[in-house]
Amino acid sequence: MNADPFVSLLSEVPSTVTVFNPWRDTDPVNDAFQHSASIRRDNLRRYLELRAGAPMLVIGDSSGATDVKFSGVALVSERMLLGHCTAKGVAPDEIFRGEKLRTSHPSCPVAGREGADSPFALSVWQHLTSASISPLTWVAWNAFPFHPHHERRPLADCTPARGDLLAARRHLEALRILFPKATLYAAGPLASNALSEFQMPFQILPAQK
Repeated sequence: MNADPFVSLLSEVPSTVTVFNPWRDTDPVNDAFQHSASIRRDNLRRYLELRAGAPMLVIGDSSGATDVKFSGVALVSERMLLGHCTAKGVAPDEIFRGEKLRTSHPSCPVAGREGADSPFALSVWQHLTSASISPLTWVAWNAFPFHPHHERRPLADCTPARGDLLAARRHLEALRILFPKATLYAAGPLASNALSEFQMPFQILPAQK
């Protein structure tokens, strides 16, 4: 599988005052490097290519400041990526192989020394692995893949505007081309509503115990 065209498609979408595209742009305050977006593009590419032929697409709601904004991968936080959640059941090389870099600045309020943390992302990962579902057999994505935030608060998550959400359908359709046999599973209410509106058949991810 070559995920480069898909990643390039994502990187064409410009950020706005209320939506941040982590694969195209750099947060001048909270990113550690000027090339942070490039790191995130590479993270996503390696994550997807490791899962060629995966039978499940797990669709979350929208990207958050503690996961995709810095990791570049849906339902993966920097702490998971950097190995700080190994004892909690997340092996970094099951996310993708090779070097792993954080992109958040150490002074970022949601990061700290170990990188940004997402309890929700960790809980979904643990839920699936506890059901004996290999991390290599499911691909995480979000109904709205970019990070919607308040205009003057780039780390404050918010609900995407309906027009933005509808426009994101083309990115999910492009992802499905990479995984044509995968079943869609909704992992949140926004994801369920969006998939229904997109008229894409899906199942509900079983509730976590």
